[in-house]
Amino acid sequence: MGGSLPVDAEIRERGQLTIPKSIRTSSHLDKGKRVRVIPLGASVLIAPYRPEIEEVRGEIRRILEDSGLAAEQILKELAAERDGTFEESYARKKRPRIP
Repeated sequence: MGGSLPVDAEIRERGQLTIPKSIRTSSHLDKGKRVRVIPLGASVLIAPYRPEIEEVRGEIRRILEDSGLAAEQILKELAAERDGTFEESYARKKRPRIP
């Protein structure tokens, strides 16, 4: 949406806000599309709703609950796994010695 100028809008009686068509078009906010309203202090950010992020968040929460492990322990184990994978993938391979 780079280059768009701020616009004024009025919040109606039931809390409805009309986003100008030019902003809806450039932001791909089509009729019926869900948005996320995020309070930022005295301001509000309106962003497209991304259900895949919510699904992943829920799946991670279920895994944590089912595992019985604390998030800190899982993060520690993930870091160790990541380090091992990095070492396997990028560590210098020793050249065979030529006699």
